[in-house]
Amino acid sequence: MLALSTAWHPRRYSLGKVFKKAKKIGFREFELGVSAQPIDPDDAVDAVRRDEIKITSIHAVCSRRGIPRVNKRGDWIADLDAGRRRAGIDIVRETLDIAREAGARAVVLHGGVVPVPDHSKRQFRLYKMIEEGAPEEERERLRSALLSDRSRAAPACLDALAASLEELCAHAPDIVLALENRYYAAELPLDREFDELFDRVDAPNLRYWHDVGHAHILERIGLIDHLALLHRQSDRLMGVHLHDIRGFDDHRPPGTGDFDFAALKGYLRPDVLQVLEMGADLSARSIRRGAQHLATAYGIT
Repeated sequence: MLALSTAWHPRRYSLGKVFKKAKKIGFREFELGVSAQPIDPDDAVDAVRRDEIKITSIHAVCSRRGIPRVNKRGDWIADLDAGRRRAGIDIVRETLDIAREAGARAVVLHGGVVPVPDHSKRQFRLYKMIEEGAPEEERERLRSALLSDRSRAAPACLDALAASLEELCAHAPDIVLALENRYYAAELPLDREFDELFDRVDAPNLRYWHDVGHAHILERIGLIDHLALLHRQSDRLMGVHLHDIRGFDDHRPPGTGDFDFAALKGYLRPDVLQVLEMGADLSARSIRRGAQHLATAYGIT
């Protein structure tokens, strides 16, 4: 069943109202996502009991205490500073405990960020070069420089991430930790780094989470092969974030971009969690139409 992420959390809505509005447009299952609005885990657990909804997954981090804004997506688990990494592990441990309370099957994890100077600015410059039709040689120079800077710092971050994952998997063997592919080239893991981490961390509850928008965009700038990544990790696939993409703008309602969801056919097994991850500024009507598009055009319900 298609779930809705509470990344769709308009500022004017309480969490209870998000669930209420979403139920009206056909959703009964949800992911507690990362949003600009803070999520009270107790409100979510109460809603499961009160409103007959289901929490399928939680996107790290979710906490009953203050979440540092710079770590709201859990990136500190690969930090080279021991104190920040410990703080990152502790708040993901709490997220796992909350997932157990809410009855969620999985926690979606971000793997951290490699310290690369101006990586986001350089990536957006690459977008602009593609949109303006710059010669491939110029794009390749920028792409190569970005990856070269990343490669020098990545091994130490991967070591830190692997150590964190081992501890977290051992903390909650009954919860799946699903490592998500990322949006920026400097983020972890990138492409073959998934294979390395899965080889290093021998834990049955460590799995893969596929975000179609992230993969589509990184393929467009020449950093990965989208379907090759998905195929390599298909046996470990725990869930997917579904949203459409137009150019380099993602988290759009399905049917309003240029992504062909038919490419996912064969990977969305019945046990794979399917989550519609929409921006908070979208209307409930547009989200309902997006869900209907997935159902009508691709049989994703």
